[in-house]
Amino acid sequence: MKKLALGALIAAFAACGGGSATPKDTGGGDDTGSGAIDAPPACSVFADAGAQGCATGEKCTWIIDDATADTGHLGCATAGGAAIGAKCTFSNADHSGFDSCATGGFCIGGICEQICDNTGTAKTCDSAHSCGTYEGVFGPPGGTDIAGVCDPTCDPLTQSAGSAIACGGALACEGSGSGCGSNGPSLGCYASFGQGTGTCANTPESRGTAATLDDKPCTHAGGCANASEQAFLNGCGPGYVPFFRDQPGSTTVDCDGLCAPKDADNVTLAEVGDPTALGKLPQDPAPVVGHSTCQVNKKALKAAEECSYSWPFLVGTDGTLPDSPFNDGLGICFDYGKFKYDPTQNGSGSANPIPEVNCNQLRPGTLAESEAKEGSGTVFAKCSSFSTGSEEDCFAVKHQCYSAERSGFGSGSGSAAFAGAHFTKPFSGIAAHYRMPLSMGTLKFRRAGGIH
Repeated sequence: MKKLALGALIAAFAACGGGSATPKDTGGGDDTGSGAIDAPPACSVFADAGAQGCATGEKCTWIIDDATADTGHLGCATAGGAAIGAKCTFSNADHSGFDSCATGGFCIGGICEQICDNTGTAKTCDSAHSCGTYEGVFGPPGGTDIAGVCDPTCDPLTQSAGSAIACGGALACEGSGSGCGSNGPSLGCYASFGQGTGTCANTPESRGTAATLDDKPCTHAGGCANASEQAFLNGCGPGYVPFFRDQPGSTTVDCDGLCAPKDADNVTLAEVGDPTALGKLPQDPAPVVGHSTCQVNKKALKAAEECSYSWPFLVGTDGTLPDSPFNDGLGICFDYGKFKYDPTQNGSGSANPIPEVNCNQLRPGTLAESEAKEGSGTVFAKCSSFSTGSEEDCFAVKHQCYSAERSGFGSGSGSAAFAGAHFTKPFSGIAAHYRMPLSMGTLKFRRAGGIH
């Protein structure tokens, strides 16, 4: 299956033993083969064994009706004996039916993972796992899910989970994928922006699809999105994420490289990111210094890309920024040459927007300094000179080229309110000219047969 993308928007099955009982459809399935509607009471997937509303020896679980269409239903089926972390299979060879996991587990990528409440109110994951949702698992394709599974957490830049490389070490080298340190790893670490964590999931290669990397469209035809063109969080290659729109006015989202951001201006020329940070490309056997930068043959397709901080895209509609390690710790490679913006901020320049500027062109300075230059802090104009201009548009801090705290958000835990005036560029991309990110709150993972 597929995780659709975050958190704040992403792995599969073989054939099962575990008994011959026919799964029961809690919503009115036909268990008799006669065409009659059997509508037993709905079961409770978060309850303990024996209290889920199923018969003795059964569990409440998600039953895959059609593995190709990603459809299924909640129902009672024979409880298997595979514990959390153990290998598992499905009752049908096409990865449909019910799995061999014990009560409370669900088979993802051939491994039983704990079922969790993706709203965080019932069963939650431990600190080493994050609750991820999958396309067609505990909910309809593209719809709302009633549960998720606890995926191992990891670092999306180094692709490491604890001390293991590529989300589980040996497991990543099993199955049909080419293995660790190759062009086709079976597992990858994918960034869930809403939760502020990276989680392990199957890669496109493990699903028999070529990986989509930087600045390449994430589409259904390429196996990167569902039939409604909703991107999967693990639709791109490991170390990449479906994020920015392909071009002004487009509804297509591109896969963009994840990078290690660094404050940049025309004195500190660091628009490509932190060259001292570790990063792992799909073909690297281990993380390499400098492989988390937006440079050609690293995380970027072309030379004119910059590593944009994540925090501007995580600011809420109320102007607060949730506390997240991704705010300043994770960036996205942005092909700024494709886009334009309105420096007036009042719409008067929206008819004739100007090309996006990169951070290395802009003047250094604090938020207060940049606002003092323009006087009232409400009158905005195009920068007259990036080296000497006094307009706010000339300053790197107004173009989100600095960390969240340096840009006017308070430090510490919890949500931080913005302490300064509004930015030259809108956070959300209010017009087609702007760099509009994908809404990351809707994305799920895609599951795949046999390999996580």
